[in-house]
Amino acid sequence: MSFITSLLRSGVALVAILCLAFTFSACSSSQPAMEDASISQAGNAEPPGQGLMRNQPEDEVATEDCDEDPSTSQGTTASEPLRYTTGPFEGQPMPTYIKGSYTFANISNFYGIPLNTLAEAFMVPLDRAETLQSGDLKILYQELLSMGKELGNSSVVMFVSLYKGIPYEPHEPTFLLEPGVQILESAGMLDLLSAQELQYVREHTILPDEITNVHWDTISDEPQEYGDRTPPLINANTTFQQLIDAGIPEEVILEVIGATTMPALDTVLRDYCVLNKIQFSHVREELIFYFNQ
Repeated sequence: MSFITSLLRSGVALVAILCLAFTFSACSSSQPAMEDASISQAGNAEPPGQGLMRNQPEDEVATEDCDEDPSTSQGTTASEPLRYTTGPFEGQPMPTYIKGSYTFANISNFYGIPLNTLAEAFMVPLDRAETLQSGDLKILYQELLSMGKELGNSSVVMFVSLYKGIPYEPHEPTFLLEPGVQILESAGMLDLLSAQELQYVREHTILPDEITNVHWDTISDEPQEYGDRTPPLINANTTFQQLIDAGIPEEVILEVIGATTMPALDTVLRDYCVLNKIQFSHVREELIFYFNQ
């Protein structure tokens, strides 16, 4: 009997020792475990904006606001461009979102084009390129207007589109400078164009000899607004009534959708596009482009 009692007492003592050891081990390892979890989460962190983009509905475009663009020395703010959410250019910023108030530094930052490339394409000294706004080009090369040619924000949109390999359909005569065309040709981007598109580029190329005066004296040191407006969020649920309420004229809508009469205003734009075999993403992009010109 005494043997059994002694054995039970030894067992209880052993269990107590094991419990104390387990408690000490758990306490001492809790902090490193939290640190490991933190490292794991940081390692899996998504780049800014990409997580939001993936959570958007298929045909919805998200906008991201940039509090201050570090690429501009004037400290101006610029909202980030809308991005494609579907198709071969998913995740890339839309060139048609480029506003006249965007500086070359903004464009370089948002679209991943070296600042010196933009400066060369539009024959701008590199030390002036950072703060030059896209809308300034029309003022800078104003003498071209008398020749029926214009360099402006549309020219920047066209150059960025072709540089990034994104299709671009001009709605008005849009010109590029010869150095910009040469950059596109050297990069092999003109090889992506059809014969008709290439002919358009060739016929709308301005030679340096055609520029007799560059009006730097008329460029303001203060950032200009250039009538920029914030484009409406056009998604899979947007109706024609909402487009009109956003300030898009009926004639612009009709031109974009290729119609002569307006659909019922409560019709959803995407449903109309599907029914009429029109590419919804293209229509949406064209309507946004209207806001930025």
